Amino acid sequence: RQRDIKPEMFVARSSMARAVARATTQTGQRRSAQTIPRFASEEEMKKEAVAQLRARIAKQKDIEAGQHISHAEEVAEMWKWVKLSIFVATPVCVLSV
Repeated sequence: RQRDIKPEMFVARSSMARAVARATTQTGQRRSAQTIPRFASEEEMKKEAVAQLRARIAKQKDIEAGQHISHAEEVAEMWKWVKLSIFVATPVCVLSV
């Protein structure tokens, strides 16, 4: 027995699924870190905001400095995986024939 499926319900479900997927990906990709200076004179707030920005930039530079890989290292690793793939794939292909 076939159920009666109303086209309006299908359209509503699919559009709702797309909206949920879109909202999920947008929320997951959005990052914001805001810092608010303490209430003081305008000059003190500017100094504090600049200090916070400098601290965040310094922290980001430290993170990037630890993760940097040179081009030569990338190429060497690429060739290592190419060779490994060939040595593994060739016997598997030969044995599967």
